[in-house]
Amino acid sequence: MIDKVFLRKAVARFDIVIFLALGIAIFAVLMAETLPIVIAALIALLLLMLVTVATSLHMLTWKNATLFLWTIMVAHRALSPRVESVEVGSLVWNPYIIAEVSVTIAIFSVTLLLFFLWLTHFRTIRMATSLKLLWAYVLVASFSLLYSPSPLYTGFWLLRLVSVALLLTMYFSAATLADAEQFAHITLLAMLPYLMLPWLAFIQGKILPGSRVMGFWLHPGQASMIGYAVGAAYLVRWLLSARRLKTIMLALLGFGSAFIAAGKIGAVSMLVVLALIFAGTWRRWFSTRRMAGVLFVGLGLALLASRGVGLLSHLQYYQQLAFATLKARFLLWDAAISRWLESPLVGMGFASTRVIKLPARDIEWITTHAHNSFLESLIEVGLLGSLSLFTAIGVVICKLFRLGLSIFRVESTGPIAAAWGVLLLSSVADLVFGGILQPPTYLFIGLLISLDVLCKRTPPTAGH
Repeated sequence: MIDKVFLRKAVARFDIVIFLALGIAIFAVLMAETLPIVIAALIALLLLMLVTVATSLHMLTWKNATLFLWTIMVAHRALSPRVESVEVGSLVWNPYIIAEVSVTIAIFSVTLLLFFLWLTHFRTIRMATSLKLLWAYVLVASFSLLYSPSPLYTGFWLLRLVSVALLLTMYFSAATLADAEQFAHITLLAMLPYLMLPWLAFIQGKILPGSRVMGFWLHPGQASMIGYAVGAAYLVRWLLSARRLKTIMLALLGFGSAFIAAGKIGAVSMLVVLALIFAGTWRRWFSTRRMAGVLFVGLGLALLASRGVGLLSHLQYYQQLAFATLKARFLLWDAAISRWLESPLVGMGFASTRVIKLPARDIEWITTHAHNSFLESLIEVGLLGSLSLFTAIGVVICKLFRLGLSIFRVESTGPIAAAWGVLLLSSVADLVFGGILQPPTYLFIGLLISLDVLCKRTPPTAGH
């Protein structure tokens, strides 16, 4: 007989379960010499089967099942390769695409099943303001199937987007403050693959002085944004929590990974957020333990810099190139605005820039996204879809401003606000939440809804 009490206790320890599941998945994928994404897909499918069986046997509550399913979806995407074989109007079917499609269909099917089971039990839907606006964005994105340059490709990513909205709706419909905090914490932990891969490349000597982490698995900009977001989150958590060793090690893991990945936009965003954190919590820094923790992180980054790799080394090389990619971005944004004005109301179609390349004027740079989440959203879903998404972001920004710098002294909200702030600033000059669902997108949207719920229940005077 299955010991249900033991299983309930096991699944209640989400931190341990998530770390074990991700560790096994990462180890299996990284050890594979051929078709690693297929192995990642098989692991994801096995975990999906486990969630389905456990839910049907009533070993998992609907809320816990939703959280596990969300984690599988986020972690699988973080283990997926960044290279995609896509042609205009069609898909090039290869093992990687087949694996991605299989996992997407499986996640969507289990999500629908859970949603119908949830409706039979609760029959009511309560949504935060930002979540309602997110659903408006999803509806416009779905409508774009009618005029998308590649309906099959658009539909593939829409399944993921609808799954995200359904999971968020289920989980946060009855979420408490503790649930919202746990959701954000697990979402940060699900980025573990993006935190480990730069370190792995560094240990294997695959990063040369002045270079960045490049290759099949990792985009350096995304890796650095995620690393700095996670590092900032656990830095605030360390300032507020008694569990100092675990949190400071996670902060070092995030900052170190981002430093190795050498993303410039993430670094600038992180520095701005760190300045706000210090302004809101500066009295807490002047203690022996906290100064020692800061020194520990600083020495770790200095050691990495001394090896001639990482952000500082890459900046020296970038300066020799006269900041070419920064200048190219302005030209690219000009081209993006022109593309948006071709269909300003409804856009060109969800995920359209992945199949219709975006050429920047006067330079030889043809890219699959606008390197700006706001412009990317406008190109894809126009004003109708973008206004709802931008308003959802604006709602949370207004709530954060109402709390002021005291937000970083609120234990449940401060770490999430720090991570979300890094991602929001990064989105101005890179792809974070706009368009196709990448790892930063899951992180950004998950933290957005968590912050909306937490700020609504956190009084402005908290932390004073």
